[in-house]
Amino acid sequence: ATRMRTALGLAGDDARWHALDTPTLDELSAVCADFKPQIVHLTGCDNHQGLALLREYAGDDALVRRGERLRPVGEWLHDEEGVIDGYLMRGGDGLPSMVAPQQLGRALTAGNTQAPFFVGLNLWNSAARIAPLLLSEVVVASMGFQDAFDDSLAEYFFETLYGGLQRLAWRLPDA
Repeated sequence: ATRMRTALGLAGDDARWHALDTPTLDELSAVCADFKPQIVHLTGCDNHQGLALLREYAGDDALVRRGERLRPVGEWLHDEEGVIDGYLMRGGDGLPSMVAPQQLGRALTAGNTQAPFFVGLNLWNSAARIAPLLLSEVVVASMGFQDAFDDSLAEYFFETLYGGLQRLAWRLPDA
């Protein structure tokens, strides 16, 4: 977060910066409706990587929610329709929850009342469906990564992009 703030030219308690730590979808939506961010930078895990990590560290019996359905991670991973592209978030009950790109887009745009200028997805597997589907929810521009990507290179990319946006009067193609 510090590197992103610095790249954007924000220091200290700048009112233009708001950080969330492991929000639920509803918490994210409420903050976006109130704060109306121009840039949203998401980090964490897409559903595919997140479920694989949960399985590795918590075992096949770790519970994960998708909509109203709560099942062990092993069942989601073995069900052909179980894992959807999207963002793994904390559910209202504290358990991991698979969030579809359209749900995420509605939260980020506060129900289409305020569209962020840019959504950066520092997540694996976010280029093919998550980033494009955010555009269908009125997000102006988004960028993700295809498959696995080196985390330090992803951070460097976003730091460079955000610094360019700050220096180049928010001209995204130039940044």
